[in-house]
Amino acid sequence: MRLAPLVLSLFAVAAACATRGPAAARREASARAEIRALEDEYLRERFLRQPEEATQAGWPGADHAAVADPRPEAVAAWERVEDGFLARARAVDARALAASPEAVTRGILLEALEGSRAARPCRGELWNVSSVGGWPGAYASLAEVQPVGTPAANAAARARLRGLAVRIDREVEALREGVRLGHLATRDNVERLLGELDRLLATPPAIWPFTRPAARAEDHAFLGELTEVVEREVLPAAQRYRDYLATEYRERARRRPGLLSLPGGEACYRGALRRMTGLEVEPAFVHDTGRARLEALHAEIRERARARFGELPVPELLRRLREDPALRFADREEILGVTRAAVERAAAALPRWLGRVPAAPVRVREYPEFRRASNPAESYTPDGSSGTLAGITFIDVFEPDRKPRFRAESVAFHEAIPGRHLQAALALERAGGPRIGKYLGSPAFGEGWALYAERLAAEMGLFSDDVARLGGLASEAFRAARLVVDTGLALQGWERPRAIEYLVENAGLSPELAASEVDRCTARPGEATSSLPGALEIRRLREEAERALGPRFDVRAFHDAVLEDGAVTLPLLRARIARFVREGVGGRLPRRPRRRGRRAPPGPVRCPALARRSAGPGTRSGPAAARATPPSRSVPARPRGMSPASAPSPASRAPARWRRGPRARSPAATTRP
Repeated sequence: MRLAPLVLSLFAVAAACATRGPAAARREASARAEIRALEDEYLRERFLRQPEEATQAGWPGADHAAVADPRPEAVAAWERVEDGFLARARAVDARALAASPEAVTRGILLEALEGSRAARPCRGELWNVSSVGGWPGAYASLAEVQPVGTPAANAAARARLRGLAVRIDREVEALREGVRLGHLATRDNVERLLGELDRLLATPPAIWPFTRPAARAEDHAFLGELTEVVEREVLPAAQRYRDYLATEYRERARRRPGLLSLPGGEACYRGALRRMTGLEVEPAFVHDTGRARLEALHAEIRERARARFGELPVPELLRRLREDPALRFADREEILGVTRAAVERAAAALPRWLGRVPAAPVRVREYPEFRRASNPAESYTPDGSSGTLAGITFIDVFEPDRKPRFRAESVAFHEAIPGRHLQAALALERAGGPRIGKYLGSPAFGEGWALYAERLAAEMGLFSDDVARLGGLASEAFRAARLVVDTGLALQGWERPRAIEYLVENAGLSPELAASEVDRCTARPGEATSSLPGALEIRRLREEAERALGPRFDVRAFHDAVLEDGAVTLPLLRARIARFVREGVGGRLPRRPRRRGRRAPPGPVRCPALARRSAGPGTRSGPAAARATPPSRSVPARPRGMSPASAPSPASRAPARWRRGPRARSPAATTRP
């Protein structure tokens, strides 16, 4: 008798599958066509309003002469357009899409729109004063990928440079509105950006980073034209911007780093977490997860360092790696050489770890001189201007005799290969699949893959010695420590010196680099939380696939499946890997072991209707359906989207994981004043 409900359910589902006829096929065709049209329209409208992003992403219809409008009224207009897209995407019948490629397209589109909507309370356009997201650094990177070499391309570069002068004045307008409404940057970020601007303004216009398109084209006449635009238009606008910051804004900037002093500060941070992780997550849980993961990594660091360095406490070990003169670089050429050699080793090893490898090259370049004052962290800039992605990894070579060696290789693996460049290049180069996945994606996936790639590099045997491998573990510790620092600064009342000391002691950063990272957290709240959940999820999915497939597990095929559709949301990734496992075991997943007093849940089947019925109302269907267990009473309740096994236990303090679960709902967008 106990089997009766299950038998009846199976008959009902079989009937549903058998009766799928022309009407269902028409609904599916209509839904797929609607999503494809929505995808094209959204990308076109987004890149129309963010033309610089279109240039870097390699969007075929990019306007390489245009400049985005940062003023609040322009941002509000785009948000109204976004709301229309979101309503239309939600209205599409998800069940009609079934397992089609358009289901992935819809998922990525919804994530982009819902994440953007969630972060609206921050009003970031009103206090964008930062060496990380400000216009000087952004346009210096853009100048490295601006198309050149034809009369039309050169004309577009000149027009964009003139447009930059207009944008700089509009940035001042946005900041004035922020002052009026109480949305203010921190004084430390103002001081850091002023240092950059002073160096830039002291630089001869002919070698400003914004003239790099002419240098890349090796066109002396073109260089003269861009230099003239800098002298007559951009330099005066930059001087006006600098004077406004120094004479009016600096004294009004907020002295404390926390967001609670901003209007809607707590809603801002929760929305930022939603945008960067794709999850509706409690800040306290993020904080505790970072601490738990950091403790586990410190144990691993102690174990690996014991043979060479003895029983040193982790802070002392990291200080030695950072300050020992024998473990520092000799000059800038050595920094560049070590980084490039690491990238070359990784590229040569890729075919043993991936079935598809990118054709696009990646270059390693040093930051322009004016960035010296801000002590920038390494970064990656995609270059899709030619239609096939090439990437640039920027590294800090300032004061090489003070730069430790132990971090250099892990940075190369994170930012270039097998990290961010590999993922971005494969997305753009792949044939077919969702177009939106080529250009946009989940921050948790993109940053998560880059962090996963650091540990993958160790599996690949890419680290040159034990010190470099310790650098990889220290880099992972840095990502975990940033969860603690980001949440502590935003909502828990941490002051800047405490956050700096935490990163120095627990992640091995120099005080200068730690200060730069802390200021980055206050300028771009929530951004630091994106990498760890994605990396842990990829690792968990790999472990599950290895257990399910046993000797049939192929790591190359697994990585191909992970990277197949670009930077997808974590729920979409789980569904893809579930399909990968099913395909590897003849279409069926292993049954889970029975638990005492409970019947084991039935394994997934091929019919989508059964998956939907098995999942129950209000949950995701199929292999990605959530299976939750109650959280421990001693830790914060799990957010939607995190693993029940991943909540940090006070007893074990095992590394946290982030749960499978239904799509988290975005916080309601605030009404603009």
